[in-house]
Amino acid sequence: MATQSLEHSVYILSRQRSKRPARQLAPKDPWLAITIFIAYAASITSFWYFFQTHQIVLYGDTYA
Repeated sequence: MATQSLEHSVYILSRQRSKRPARQLAPKDPWLAITIFIAYAASITSFWYFFQTHQIVLYGDTYA
């Protein structure tokens, strides 16, 4: 009898709605997403260019 009561209360708790609104997947400001994407692409592209031309400066190679 106690098991049925426990199962029923778990079912009721799982059926309650969340108080928080659902999270949006699309950003409210599309320019922010575009800017972040361009920065990401520029970073990866510049790293790949300097890596291919052997111009990556490692901390062991730098002199102050």
